[in-house]
Amino acid sequence: PETVPLNFREKIRSEILKVADDALNAPIEIVTSGNCRTTIEQLLENCVGIEVAIIEEPSLSQNQAFIRIGARELEIDFLPLLDALKSQFEAIQNNQEGYASHG
Repeated sequence: PETVPLNFREKIRSEILKVADDALNAPIEIVTSGNCRTTIEQLLENCVGIEVAIIEEPSLSQNQAFIRIGARELEIDFLPLLDALKSQFEAIQNNQEGYASHG
């Protein structure tokens, strides 16, 4: 879970680069929570020649974003992944506790 912010940032970067060639003249917007603005701005410093508008949406969590390129919109949401990982870790912990008390 600690690596999610790094992976989140890299996922946004890779998705922008994937579609940038197809949408050279289309406007690019990243909609994210206000907490992520600085991270996104730092990421975009290396994207010379690509203009991106950052739109803050307070209803989004720190691990959610939308990338809009022209009429296309891509959602990036790490919450389901984090929930699944948490469930798996809890299941493993419960199994280990069961083995410890019965084993």
